[in-house]
Amino acid sequence: MDAYERNWLERFYALEEDEQCLLIRMMTRKGEWFRSDKLIYPELGATEQLLNKLELAGFIGLTLPNSPHVLADKLLTKPELLSIYPEIPKALRKSQLIDLLPEQFENSTLSLPFTPIKLIDNDKLPLFCLLFFGNRHQEFAQFVLENLGIHTFEQYEVSTKTRIFHSRQEIISSLAIGELAASYEEIDRKSQQALQNFSKLIPVPHGKHASRSYNKLVNLVARDLERVGAFDDALDLFRQTVTPPSRERQARILKAQAKLEDAKKIVDTMLESPLSIDEFEVAERLSAPLCKALGKPKPKTTRLSPPEVHRKFDLSANRVELAVVDALNNEGWQAFYLENQFSKHLVWARFLGHFICSC
Repeated sequence: MDAYERNWLERFYALEEDEQCLLIRMMTRKGEWFRSDKLIYPELGATEQLLNKLELAGFIGLTLPNSPHVLADKLLTKPELLSIYPEIPKALRKSQLIDLLPEQFENSTLSLPFTPIKLIDNDKLPLFCLLFFGNRHQEFAQFVLENLGIHTFEQYEVSTKTRIFHSRQEIISSLAIGELAASYEEIDRKSQQALQNFSKLIPVPHGKHASRSYNKLVNLVARDLERVGAFDDALDLFRQTVTPPSRERQARILKAQAKLEDAKKIVDTMLESPLSIDEFEVAERLSAPLCKALGKPKPKTTRLSPPEVHRKFDLSANRVELAVVDALNNEGWQAFYLENQFSKHLVWARFLGHFICSC
């Protein structure tokens, strides 16, 4: 973190607990503008006093937006807007009413039924979430579940050897790609031009974390380009990553373009060095029709042979499963033995929507 971010944390920890709670609740909401009458939390006490202290500490501003447009769009209801500007037509929709507002306030002492609140440094939470969780979208409700004893966080080593990021550039790269990926939901994904314009915005990643996000985003955009028929643009993007299903989609696009030899070369590579069992099985399905179209003999079914390690154990005092665990632990691995539990836990994880991933 830079000096400003470290200073922000120091100022945050200097706040009282209720002040911290109110600030975090605002930071976890959308936007940077809030109404004081919508921030009523009986468990935190008098909100007005807490807001004044947060303003003095430099975390919020208790002031009007710089234009009527922002005030009306972010804070006012339609009846409130009409009460302030009674001369504008009442039959219009709120968005149309906002377009008719003046550029500047005619009176800086506007009377409102609430105090406008602007959150300062609203960009800090995504950064802190990325550094703490390894992503920008973790649910804070998990901390509540932990306090209730329902959820337990995995214990793991925290050190310079195990940290996700090793430079400021890697952090900035992950944040930039994450923000771009979030904005992708807002574009017209059926528009070829919109997809082409977006693909040009994807930056080169720095670091492993940013690269994973980059590969996912590239595959997503390339697949949408393929769907709208922009095959050449889709191929250019798919070739920037080997993360599945990149090679599969390249082969299918080349097959659709009647470039069968090029498609077969990719499929052969997938068969020789698959990145997953799924990719290997897809390559097997693609290989036969390509060979037939090229007039080549049908390939023999190849059995996927993952690497094997053979060991001999003394089983006089231990079951074979426990002997394997002991041997692996002695070699420096962290081994676990589950009997009739692994599949059940995976099923529960699937239905509960929680997955534990190695980042």
